[in-house]
Amino acid sequence: MRVRDIMTEDVTTVSEDATIGDAARLMAEKGIGGLPVTDAKGQVVGIITERDLLWRAKELRPPTFVPIMGAFIYLENPERFQRDLRKAISMVVGDVMTRGVITVDEDAGVEDVARIMVEKDINRVPVMKEGKLVGIVARADVVKAILGEEAGSRGDGDV
Repeated sequence: MRVRDIMTEDVTTVSEDATIGDAARLMAEKGIGGLPVTDAKGQVVGIITERDLLWRAKELRPPTFVPIMGAFIYLENPERFQRDLRKAISMVVGDVMTRGVITVDEDAGVEDVARIMVEKDINRVPVMKEGKLVGIVARADVVKAILGEEAGSRGDGDV
């Protein structure tokens, strides 16, 4: 079975300059947990998920430090705090989205996308054909496909 057989073809996307509120509303209206982010040319440049939106509600704690002889020794990574702060106060999708999105070709096997989802701990993967976004596949799609194959191999349609 191929990814094209189980993907959702009608993909809702959002632009980098859309507001966080717009993205949240789209996800709520469509009942989905993430959106591919596209640029003006329609190319996938990122993905925004419910997890990314939770940054706005996250309690931020500045990094712990120890003052020694007039200098500050940070016990935690201050760059991480700065990145977290940017995400928490951001207003546009481009500030909080995940870049470097993992995608799969529509001809990839369902087993391949399942392995990627587990290894990379991701819930959804944009599906591409000749460099263009043609669908999206979520963990639930993969599980249904696997269950369907197992039921089919037993010869009964009931699970």
